[in-house]
Amino acid sequence: MFFNDDANKLKKTINGKFEQGDLEGIEALIKEYSALCPYDIDSYCMRSILYYCEGRYDEAEQEIEKIIDKAQFNFDLNYNLALISFAKGDYEKSLIYYCKSYYLSNSKELSESIMKSIDSFTKENLIETNKIVSIIKSQRNIFELTYTRFPKKVENETYLGNMIFDKNEKEGYFVALYDYYMAQRDSIELEKVNGLNHFYKLECLFSKKIKNEKLEINEKQIIPICVKETESDAVISVNGQTFDLSKNMTNRFYYYPIDSGIFEVNSKKELVLGNPIMVKNNLNKKKLVLNIFVDGLSQKFLEEKGIENLMPNTYSYFKEGTICNNVHVTGEWTYVNMASFFTGEYITNHGMFHPTFNATISDKKPILSELFKEDGYFTAKIDGDWRSVPTYGYIRGVDRFLYQPAVRGMNAEEVITETIEHIEAFKDLNKFLWICLSDLHDIPDEFEGRLVTQVNDDISNRVFNSSDGTTSVRKGFDKKKIGRYENQIKRLDIYLGILFNYLEKNFKDEEILISLISDHGQGFLIPEGKAFLSEERSKVPFMFRGKNISKGICDELIEGIDLLPILLRESDVNYEDNRDSNLPKYFGGAKEREYTYTESIFPGSTYKVAINDKKHEFIFETEGIVGQDGRFTVGDYKCTLLNKSNGREESKEYSDKIKDFLMIIFDHIKQNIIF
Repeated sequence: MFFNDDANKLKKTINGKFEQGDLEGIEALIKEYSALCPYDIDSYCMRSILYYCEGRYDEAEQEIEKIIDKAQFNFDLNYNLALISFAKGDYEKSLIYYCKSYYLSNSKELSESIMKSIDSFTKENLIETNKIVSIIKSQRNIFELTYTRFPKKVENETYLGNMIFDKNEKEGYFVALYDYYMAQRDSIELEKVNGLNHFYKLECLFSKKIKNEKLEINEKQIIPICVKETESDAVISVNGQTFDLSKNMTNRFYYYPIDSGIFEVNSKKELVLGNPIMVKNNLNKKKLVLNIFVDGLSQKFLEEKGIENLMPNTYSYFKEGTICNNVHVTGEWTYVNMASFFTGEYITNHGMFHPTFNATISDKKPILSELFKEDGYFTAKIDGDWRSVPTYGYIRGVDRFLYQPAVRGMNAEEVITETIEHIEAFKDLNKFLWICLSDLHDIPDEFEGRLVTQVNDDISNRVFNSSDGTTSVRKGFDKKKIGRYENQIKRLDIYLGILFNYLEKNFKDEEILISLISDHGQGFLIPEGKAFLSEERSKVPFMFRGKNISKGICDELIEGIDLLPILLRESDVNYEDNRDSNLPKYFGGAKEREYTYTESIFPGSTYKVAINDKKHEFIFETEGIVGQDGRFTVGDYKCTLLNKSNGREESKEYSDKIKDFLMIIFDHIKQNIIF
């Protein structure tokens, strides 16, 4: 089905003509090949090379731009774009893509050639030296995993005290410490404690660097200010009354409410002025849209154990709203599903899949946080998950980002405390807030738990095998982990109960939209012999409560990508409905899904799919291995159709259904297949 002899011969002919420099008749051959394999990425490469050779640089660039977001780590696309950009005189863009090509090259000779091209930018003075250093460093950060754990301090470098995503180094998201509650009391800087590097808790706000600023305020605002250096002699003046900021610790934001009048800031040294926060509540919008993201919570496990037993506080709160029982995520781990939640797109479209390369969400469409911000919400993210860090693009549309890697903090008790702190601080604003609880990751990561779990975990369950080298998401069945997992869920529910109690006492349902979701189940729940993408891994909870959310159970088939339209629809936020997501009929959509699609695109492993409908689970796996660019050969694929009620294979009885599912898969992966 995927191997076309005519297409294969034609591709070899075209490549041969390129190698020989013979362009005569090649455009017609490429057109013929594209008709046979219209979605093959190599078609875009062929056209871009041809146009480049003919000096049609704009057309060559357009061909690459059509597809590169879906194949960010394809060597040919990146290398071609480097050549094309250089020919157009866009040297900065050319250097960016030469750097990408260097990291993606699997040939020593080619890598050395690319490095010579990179060196030429300095030798020929094509770009200013500091810009060259900045570009090389930024690309290194993408391809070297040690730099991804923002804001981990690495080789004496940190994002702390710097602008990120800035265009002129004077304006952007400024990264400040968030520790002034305690550090101010004893003056001991975190980075000096015992001489150790620390995973800081950081706060990011959109800001600008200034020395002097004067604002005329006509309605109440909150002004965040961060002094960058000691002995700045910084002062603020409100309607002529002056206040000294010398007591403020450096690189921390402090917030100042101003009702009206003239507000001035003066400093000898540069300081950071956060975007003023307008204290205004639109009565036509929700007071609070809060999404509680629980990393690694399996719906299958909740069903088997009973959610009312495992999570009584969560169940008590959401039984007054809607609990969805048939949700499957689009991928098998946090990185891919987080991007799907925020974009409403499958992995094959958003391109965030590589475990060691650090992609950034495409800016061609607004993500969830941007859509809420554009609608007038004060947006925030309180997070400890290093797979949804600001540098992956999740800063976009976020007014306030509070982050610390969960391996050093940001456990449930901290996240929920900071959530209540945030809601109370900005209670007069319409708020969109995304919070992350990553405590369940301690189980597959094989970390010791807190006191209550240690006391309740059987000692035999606390034998760890961290040395096996397997990543947490790909660990196999393990009875010992299951017991610890159950106790950790119960502990998590205790802290969720505090949050739910606060919400019930401070908000009416018609003022809010509260949701609780997860991104994947757990591999250690899947019995040996079952498929990698079985429901223990792919099936997750979705729960909603608030205005217009009916009380009941939703058994409709829903995908993780459908979170975006559900939240937007229930918050009356308008958006262009041109994504992969579907608004479920239960929530006002036009139609129900007939099936859900879960896939695994993981370099070094086979491509896998699980399609679930109400009756069957269809499992598919390629023979070919996924490459660095997310592409693979299909080869002699394996597939099976299982009856959900009894686990029996029914491939022969439902052969037509299998054909339909195969067509769905082949259409879905058409741009990922290597022909």
